[in-house]
Amino acid sequence: MAEYGNKLLLARDSSGLPVLAHVIRSALAVSDTVIVSHNETDLCASIEPWLPRRVEWRLDPVPWQGPLQALGAIFSTWPHPTATFHLIAGDLPGITPQVLATLLERLRHSDADGVAAMREGRLQPLCAAYQQHVATAFIEAARRGERRLLPGLVGLSIAGLEFSHQPWAVRPVHTPDDYKAWLAEGGCT
Repeated sequence: MAEYGNKLLLARDSSGLPVLAHVIRSALAVSDTVIVSHNETDLCASIEPWLPRRVEWRLDPVPWQGPLQALGAIFSTWPHPTATFHLIAGDLPGITPQVLATLLERLRHSDADGVAAMREGRLQPLCAAYQQHVATAFIEAARRGERRLLPGLVGLSIAGLEFSHQPWAVRPVHTPDDYKAWLAEGGCT
């Protein structure tokens, strides 16, 4: 993000709430356990004061190798989820607990292995709810050397759920222009 610095620490709103803190708060609203995979040792110190309760911080043992490698490493050394789980990118300033609850509810009423948000007609595997066995699929795909999530989902049934009526609910902030658009359109007031 160049002049903006770490996108996860950008202010989501006028209170100064960092984007990542907002994402974690949304997750905490729908889950008892939240695990944050990160590759910056000072990130948790910057975010924890914004959180209503503690989360589990896991340092990514294979930084910069892609999300699938990080998940494979974490699920290989961490007990598998005992129930369904969400996978949420940390750069979604518009995510809400309602979006996460909707993904989980749709998953519970389907035969799918996962339900992922759709944005512009494409699955967003980093904004999804998954059945517990998908953790094993992530481990196996990581062992095969895959780095991106979609190849890790091959052979699984992933339903898409469109959020076109809430475009910022599943739109990430990747670039300075994305952040400017969030500030202008997304409701950072």
